[in-house]
Amino acid sequence: MAQTRQLEHVASARIQNGPTLMSQAGLSVAKLAMAIKPFAPRHWIFCGPGNNGGDGLEAATHLHQWGQEVRIVLWQPLSKRPSDAANALNKVKALGLSIQETLPTQLEVGPKDLCIDAMLGIGLRSSTTEDDAQAMRSWIQNIYPFGADVLAVDTPSGLNANTGQFQNTKMVPQDIQAQHTLQLLTAKPGCMTAHGRDACGTLWLDTLGSEDLQQSLK
Repeated sequence: MAQTRQLEHVASARIQNGPTLMSQAGLSVAKLAMAIKPFAPRHWIFCGPGNNGGDGLEAATHLHQWGQEVRIVLWQPLSKRPSDAANALNKVKALGLSIQETLPTQLEVGPKDLCIDAMLGIGLRSSTTEDDAQAMRSWIQNIYPFGADVLAVDTPSGLNANTGQFQNTKMVPQDIQAQHTLQLLTAKPGCMTAHGRDACGTLWLDTLGSEDLQQSLK
């Protein structure tokens, strides 16, 4: 995903005024959420520690401003986040949105709700401890069995965006199956190969206006 990261850097660098790339991505996530499940009683947004989580936080602000009920489930609230993701977190705090640091129970998430997986995206990383790794696996795997539809941001968390294989062998592929996946900036090969074909559900793509940059980077 080196080209995607390069594209992300170039697209962000050319923004002088107006919404950041993360804010644009969050708006795209929120729009798709409303399009696929316009009458969801609640939007549960599971946000990881990186830019993917920041996209989820930005989506939360838009959904809230459109009058939707939003519940943010935040991984390690005190951990250091990239600057744009930290700014997105400050936004949701200023709006007084519901933020929790523990997973909801099966009784809290209804089948008509929508869960948004913004845990990892293409930002696969190694946790510093086995406890962290186990906790992250638990979070990711517990997003999917609630019975609510899942919208994954970029890729279902844990899926390698290049190979379509799950990065961690302890993850059970059939347990992680989104109904929709919104790819941002570029299409991800892993969403169309191996486990990705089943894990991603319906694929969507928003290039965030980067078509001209993609041509120049080829």
